Amino acid sequence: MNLSFGHSVFLFFLILCSGLKAQAQFPFTNTTPTYTQNFNSFNGTFAGLPQYWTILTQASIAQRGEGCGSDNAGGLWSYYSSSSERALGYLPSATSDTFLAQVTFVNNTSNVITSLRVSYNFETWRRLSSGRTNGFTVSTNIPGANVSSLSHSQAPSGMSTCTQLSTLKSLVLNNLSVLPGQTFYFRWGGGRGTSSGASNGIGIDNVTIEILCPPQTINKDTSICFGSSFIDSKLNTYTSSQTFFDTLQTAAGCDSIVHYNLTILPLITQTVDTAICSGQSLVFNNQTYTTSQTGLKDTFTNANGCDSVVTLNLTVNPVYQHTLNESICQGQSYTFNGNVYTATQHGIVGNFQTIKGCDSIVTLNLTVQPLPTLVLNKTICEGESFTHNGITYTTSQTGITTFYPVPGSCDSQVVFNLNVLPVNPLTQTEMIRACFEVQYRGMTFYRDTVIRDTLYNQSGCDSIYHIATIEVFNRPPSVMYTDTTACGELWFNGNLYTQNTTVIDTLKNSTGCDSAIVHTAIYIEHIDMFLSIEDPHDPYEGESFLLRADNRENQGFYVTQWLPEHIFDQDKRLNYQRLSLNGPETLMVIATTPAGCMDTAVLLVEPREYNKNMVIPNAFTPNGDGKNDVFRPFINLDRAYSIIDFKVYNRYGQVIHASAHSSQGWDGSFNGKVQDNGVYQYIIRIRFIDGTEKQFKGDVTLIR
Repeated sequence: MNLSFGHSVFLFFLILCSGLKAQAQFPFTNTTPTYTQNFNSFNGTFAGLPQYWTILTQASIAQRGEGCGSDNAGGLWSYYSSSSERALGYLPSATSDTFLAQVTFVNNTSNVITSLRVSYNFETWRRLSSGRTNGFTVSTNIPGANVSSLSHSQAPSGMSTCTQLSTLKSLVLNNLSVLPGQTFYFRWGGGRGTSSGASNGIGIDNVTIEILCPPQTINKDTSICFGSSFIDSKLNTYTSSQTFFDTLQTAAGCDSIVHYNLTILPLITQTVDTAICSGQSLVFNNQTYTTSQTGLKDTFTNANGCDSVVTLNLTVNPVYQHTLNESICQGQSYTFNGNVYTATQHGIVGNFQTIKGCDSIVTLNLTVQPLPTLVLNKTICEGESFTHNGITYTTSQTGITTFYPVPGSCDSQVVFNLNVLPVNPLTQTEMIRACFEVQYRGMTFYRDTVIRDTLYNQSGCDSIYHIATIEVFNRPPSVMYTDTTACGELWFNGNLYTQNTTVIDTLKNSTGCDSAIVHTAIYIEHIDMFLSIEDPHDPYEGESFLLRADNRENQGFYVTQWLPEHIFDQDKRLNYQRLSLNGPETLMVIATTPAGCMDTAVLLVEPREYNKNMVIPNAFTPNGDGKNDVFRPFINLDRAYSIIDFKVYNRYGQVIHASAHSSQGWDGSFNGKVQDNGVYQYIIRIRFIDGTEKQFKGDVTLIR
């Protein structure tokens, strides 16, 4: 950029800029390539500057308002000859004022800006001295942009007050490289001017910044059919799918870049295999076909507008006629065309479709063959059995039919009839018992024996059964051991037992012989449950204590349940539970012995009131008389709390006693030295079993 003022002035400008806020920027876009500002609404104040403009030297000049200026008025002006035509102006004063106005832009196009046209009107207002030259130096921060020819100065003569002399300044900047997102500015700077004499008012108006030939890039997707070609503006020919660029000129003579995505749509070919039945026809490509054909072709236009070639292969399937001769055996059935047949039939016609969908006419002739039959009759006595075809029968049967396969023919059937003759024999029984031996029918028996004799009737069936049962009891009596268990007491064989014992009993059979010696072990289990409170035995409300269950009989037991269940959260099988109560509660335990004897124990637990009240003395007398010798808090509780902090301070704020045990208290000494009479401060902090804490602060008077 080109600046006409010296390094010191430039440094001064930087110092001024460092305190300014970020400047708004006019956004150049693809649709907004031109900026124009005519200042017709400018009122001559810093706040009234148009958007995107700022005065970088506000600290060194004053706001002068609207009009055409006055002698040596100095500062910022809105010059006008009429209120509808204004300019951004500056009138140097007698001192060396510096004026610097800036407009800021940002490249929000999608392309690099390479060319700009910059123009404005340089205006001179009222002449005060023909010898003084005033002007603006134009600068920019665009790299490589030379804007010195836009600077202008003028020493007018012959002008009347509040008249205007306007000069158009214009410049085209080429070979620029303003990237997308990059900001840039243009500045107009003026000083006191040259020569002597009063200054002239100067201004700028009709500022125009224009992007020349802003590049336009257009993305265009296009497609052609296979076998066709695409020709761009340079007469390049494309026949395959690809991307390429083409440069066109707009009506204004600027380049417009088209980015083509070319797609070659494929030629769609399809082969269709179809079939019809003999006697049917098919129309394809406006032709009717009744015989088999191959390679028939037709061309269609698909949805993309390209050719689609269909090749047809036509097959004509024949219609079949068939006669079916079938035979079945008597008792069987035959299903044909959805109907079931069990008798001889001829000429049954059925219409079917082949797997290719054509008619197939079948005529059925059905013959039913009879079965050969054999009758088998058999007689047995009641109580006997007969096996036929693997099945054993003991009762009369009629018409049991069994089929036997015959190779190459129908099954043969055997009809089985079984007659069971009734038998009503008389049964005569005899029982002979004795110890060691039995004499029967001239014979001596030393062991148990059953003698059977059967008489038959004329049909060969049983008539009389004679059964003699001999029982000889010559065996030593058996010895048996049993045991039984009872709860508390047991009545056994008419006797009452309350302690463990063994009872021996001898059993005799109906013959009077000893048969068994029974040893019965009697076990009496005793259970008398009770509950007791431990650790501590007199709990406060909310204080944890141990509840224990025991058997007064000193025999083993198992706990099966603690009640109420919601109070106990430990293993319910334990004989003890740890819990806390907030009020009176009736507690129960249920227990059994190994033999299943059950007992319960009930205990009403009334926890002591958990009273947190306490008394802290305001004086004590550590004189060794055994009365009020130690300073400590007096709490209604004998436990279930902890003193977590107990400190005593002298009047200098020194800790002279620190303890966490109320039983010790303070004996009025510090490091073994007796403390003086006086007032001392204390802090006592106590934590209770419910988690709450109390802190006490106060004074205590030591009196000896």
